Amino acid sequence: MHFLIYHTVRTDKDTGNKAYQEFQIQSQQLTIGRAPDQHVQIDEPLVELCHAIINLHPDGQLHVQSLAPGGIQINGKSYESKQLTSGDSIHIGSVIITIEQPRSDHPAVATIDYAIGANKCNLESLHYTTLGQTRLSKSFWSWMLAVSVMLLFFIIPISGLFSPSVKQLLRESVLLPDDSLWLTGPLHRSHQIIGKDCNACHTTPFKMVQNQQCIECHRDIQHHVDVASHDIDHFHENRCADCHREHNEPSTLVQPDQRFCVDCHQNLKKLKNDTELADVSDFDSDHPEFSLTLLKPFFEETQTRWQAVRIERNSLATIREESYLQFSHKDHLNPKGIRSPNGDKLLECQDCHRPNTSRRKMLPIKMEKHCGNCHKLDLDENNLSKQIPHGDLNELFDTLKEYFSHQYLGQDALTSSQPIKDQLRRPNVKNRVLSIEDRKRALDWANKQSLIAAQDLIEKRVCIDCHHIYRIPGKTGFEKWYVKPVVLNRKWMPLAGFNHAKHTGVSCKSCHKNAKESKKSSDILIPKIETCRDCHGGKKDKHKLPSDCLMCHKFHLPNRGLLDKAHQTVTEKSSAQNNSSKPMNTNKE
Repeated sequence: MHFLIYHTVRTDKDTGNKAYQEFQIQSQQLTIGRAPDQHVQIDEPLVELCHAIINLHPDGQLHVQSLAPGGIQINGKSYESKQLTSGDSIHIGSVIITIEQPRSDHPAVATIDYAIGANKCNLESLHYTTLGQTRLSKSFWSWMLAVSVMLLFFIIPISGLFSPSVKQLLRESVLLPDDSLWLTGPLHRSHQIIGKDCNACHTTPFKMVQNQQCIECHRDIQHHVDVASHDIDHFHENRCADCHREHNEPSTLVQPDQRFCVDCHQNLKKLKNDTELADVSDFDSDHPEFSLTLLKPFFEETQTRWQAVRIERNSLATIREESYLQFSHKDHLNPKGIRSPNGDKLLECQDCHRPNTSRRKMLPIKMEKHCGNCHKLDLDENNLSKQIPHGDLNELFDTLKEYFSHQYLGQDALTSSQPIKDQLRRPNVKNRVLSIEDRKRALDWANKQSLIAAQDLIEKRVCIDCHHIYRIPGKTGFEKWYVKPVVLNRKWMPLAGFNHAKHTGVSCKSCHKNAKESKKSSDILIPKIETCRDCHGGKKDKHKLPSDCLMCHKFHLPNRGLLDKAHQTVTEKSSAQNNSSKPMNTNKE
């Protein structure tokens, strides 16, 4: 059986509302008396050690039995025993026990209260001592504590701000407090080089660190927008410390909260009406399709220049890469293998696409390193020991003329610009000097054979396999060929970053899904945003990897001008020069 007891602990003098403490007593009977072992203890002299007992009969009725002479008061009348019903009040000393309506889980419910004006004796008060009982003054110790805190944590540390000698003494002392007590957290490890020199950043006491103090060390930091444009006006009131918080735990200089970015980028039209950038507030729910930057070739006579062109999102389905390379991923990733000088070879993506030492980015593709093992540049199919150079037609022609001149003369190569030596002889013929006719005939033969071999190499079996060959009108000799240079795009999204090292557990084909079926090098194999969203979710996503803006984007963008206002004039001039139509600096494979 369970008795549920509500004990009054506090009564509001103004409203009369009472606060109760709830107890559950598991027993067949509820004992009431002055003894310590009673369930309801009433510490009053007129109360017997065992004063009364409340029992619950099998029929569900409560009965009270008096154990004291003279009975107990129930509803103002004296009884030796009585059946109890809801609403009955038992008076024992100054305590009133009221029987409440039973509950389904508790057949016996009672409330213990004190009569109005009763002198309550709290047993708990016998077990603790108040400060007043010790004859100590609360006011004295409060003032001592306040003065000690002011002295140790404010007056002594602040004295160092007005006297350099005192400041040095405080910072070098182990026992004396200095202004480092005011730090809200540790200094980031990148800034620990300044040691305890707080004045390196905090030049003015009780004033926030200004941008100028940051720029003293970080002079090469670029701005977020072009400093020569009016967009710079939106950042005049911003401080470096708005985003780079020091003395915080965990110690992180770059705040990962994307609200710093979204404050502006979720509604760019409010800041700049003519912006071409799309609004963005979350990667998963509100982010535009990726825009790509491609290298577009411009062919003029015998030269090719390249210019970076940003492709709009609605054109991604129709664009093609113009690298002047003829290449098929499908043929090279054939599951049955591809023919090579050493037999059929099964290729994987990593055979050509290899990461750098940091494994964050991919190394450029080079013919000699990645393709040369299979694509041999044999000069003569019948003489595999002689290879031709790659990447320079003039060097190729010189190699051919050297090869055929050596065949004819058995000695060093002959060229029209290098006269034949007077003592040049035919092999195995002693003391016979070549005549002028022999020399001319040797040079003509070497040039003719070189031209025939060059046409075979360039237009039929070697260069034509991978390159676009262009014949220059009006030319007849070696000058009539122009091999368009191959430039592979390495910066598809210059304003975003991708770390291959963090994706090593994912196969290449899971992101570059169309590579296995791609037949042309012009196919765009960069994944779309829906592929990234298979694993990456929004900032608050609980089922995918939470991804904020700083995971892919940097704030300080290159070529936007220095953050220091003192350098903005110089930056504007250089920026104007950089806007001229110059070819992008790319790696030519």
